[in-house]
Amino acid sequence: MAVSLWGFDLVMSIDPVWYSGLFGGYFVVSTLYTAFCLLSILTVRANAGGLASIPPVAVQDVAKLQFALSIMWMYFFWSQYLVIWYGNVPIETRFFVRRFFVQPWTTVAWFVFIVGWLIPFGYLLKRLTGRPPQRHTPLVVVAVFGLVAIFLERVLVVFPSVSGDNRLLSWQDVLITAGFLGLFLLSRRWFFTRYKPVLNLPHTGQH
Repeated sequence: MAVSLWGFDLVMSIDPVWYSGLFGGYFVVSTLYTAFCLLSILTVRANAGGLASIPPVAVQDVAKLQFALSIMWMYFFWSQYLVIWYGNVPIETRFFVRRFFVQPWTTVAWFVFIVGWLIPFGYLLKRLTGRPPQRHTPLVVVAVFGLVAIFLERVLVVFPSVSGDNRLLSWQDVLITAGFLGLFLLSRRWFFTRYKPVLNLPHTGQH
């Protein structure tokens, strides 16, 4: 609920003329997608570092969650895009025209689609149709792809509304992002030094 309100109040309000009743749900799903991408990275890292004994079948379950949220993310986007495209109301379509048919946002949009969804979808679909693999590096790679893509998707949603010269990231934007990333890493480190999480799973065998 809170994340959907963030989508409405902090993102959609930047362009007050454009509106979408589905944007809050889309914002929630895309945020959950980043959460499960991060969960995949932390799971593999904890297993490789000896912090936990996580069997391949459990890592496969995490990959399933990432796969499901990637599909939901694109489903919410397509549901929103299709209605606006079919309605063809100028006050709604201009939001997508600015982001999909004006450079440099067209390139960013295609990058987000290919790197954030198409490549992870193809890999995860292949991974989940066979036996759980023992090697999880490709899962980490597509999870990083998802995180980068959602970051650029946020840029794609916000920047065209506030940037009159269609510029991409400036050094101030990069520093702000790095600052928030640093705060996240510091808070995570503080949490794990104060509270010891239980990472070992009760089962270690294959199913």
